[in-house]
Amino acid sequence: ACQAQSFVPPGCRCFMIAARKGGSMNVLRLRWGPRLCSFARQPCVPAPGCRSWSAQAVSSPGNTTVAAKTQGPRGSQGQARPLRAPKPEVARIKEAAHAKDWDGALEVFERSERSLLEYNAILHAADKCNRFAEAMELYEIMSQAGCPQNQATLAPLINLCGRHRKLEDAKHLIAAMRAKGIPPNAWLFECLIKAHSVARDLPGALGSWRELKAEGLQPTPDSCYEILRMLAGKGDLVSLEAFLEEEAQRIKLNIFHYQFLLRACVKATNVDRALRAMSEMRAAGVSPDLYSYTMLLTVLRKADQASQEQIESLLSHMKADGVRKDAFFSEVLLTSSLGLDPLGALQRVEGLPRPVLQRGARFLEEIEASGLEFTALTQRLAVRLREVLARPAEDWVKVVQPRDDGRGQASEAAYFWDRATGRTQWEPPGVPVNETVVAAAA
Repeated sequence: ACQAQSFVPPGCRCFMIAARKGGSMNVLRLRWGPRLCSFARQPCVPAPGCRSWSAQAVSSPGNTTVAAKTQGPRGSQGQARPLRAPKPEVARIKEAAHAKDWDGALEVFERSERSLLEYNAILHAADKCNRFAEAMELYEIMSQAGCPQNQATLAPLINLCGRHRKLEDAKHLIAAMRAKGIPPNAWLFECLIKAHSVARDLPGALGSWRELKAEGLQPTPDSCYEILRMLAGKGDLVSLEAFLEEEAQRIKLNIFHYQFLLRACVKATNVDRALRAMSEMRAAGVSPDLYSYTMLLTVLRKADQASQEQIESLLSHMKADGVRKDAFFSEVLLTSSLGLDPLGALQRVEGLPRPVLQRGARFLEEIEASGLEFTALTQRLAVRLREVLARPAEDWVKVVQPRDDGRGQASEAAYFWDRATGRTQWEPPGVPVNETVVAAAA
């Protein structure tokens, strides 16, 4: 195989073609520099019988092109295929779009020849700058001028329709494109599914998915992930499992499919299904990653099943899989060991039993020993945990509350308060009471 990419020095100003068996060609645009490297001027010499690509770079002042030719098993050569640089106006419009400079993009567009490439670039800029009304107006002008259109013309418009909850407009645009004899492709359906996702329209997204399959198109991975993300967000395990079962007949499931399944388990607080998902993942030859273990730990915490044994088992599996903890996982680990939701954890530390606090302190020591940086919540929890544990284990006092019984005679109501944990109860604690205080002092 051609190893040209290994010899091109930094600063090379050229295009290079990487040769691969099977006649496929990859074009890599390298870093711009002051000169054309000498190696790129020499053609790739394939091995005998190899069907690969060879390249010879031809340089002229201000321009760089590559003529590519094929060399088959019998040494026959195909026609040269020059690769032209993009139009400068299109490049400047896209640069302005990347900087979200709508006025700059529009200024360049108005001075251009307004061909299909310029229209597609300015519609892309409108999408990046969130200019729905301007994009629809430009599309209307483009249609009235009889300018050719393609699927790339509609993609930014559909993105804007989803962002502005104009899904009916998106459907009309696709219908109008079909009427012009331009069928939607898989990429356009991906944009439509994402538009439904932005509008939180799960039935519409599923309808677009079924339409995509009915057209006989191969769905893009992002289309599949967007459907799974919506189903996981609703905690709809039944629909998500049915969707994955259908996808498993078409492709091999990867780590991302199982991550969405675990997210749905967290949403539905289904520990058994999450544990089965981890087993299914390993059986399919997919190694769980840090995100998978974080989701599993989260669902254990939500179901109040994050016991010492469960956490230790989870950490041992992580070590066996070679998965290393990060700062966020350590935060989830600490809050799970305390049995607290991250939201409001600081306020609830005070009322936790001492054994639970001590368990959290042990995990905190392990996190510190691992050398990981603390998240902001972990730092605050560590300070709060140490403050509470520094107090005596139990500091019971009897609280007396004077009151009038309504007959002019004074009486007392008493309860017991543990100043170490903030716990109160009516019954005596069964341990010596250190002090008696009145309610006002308490």
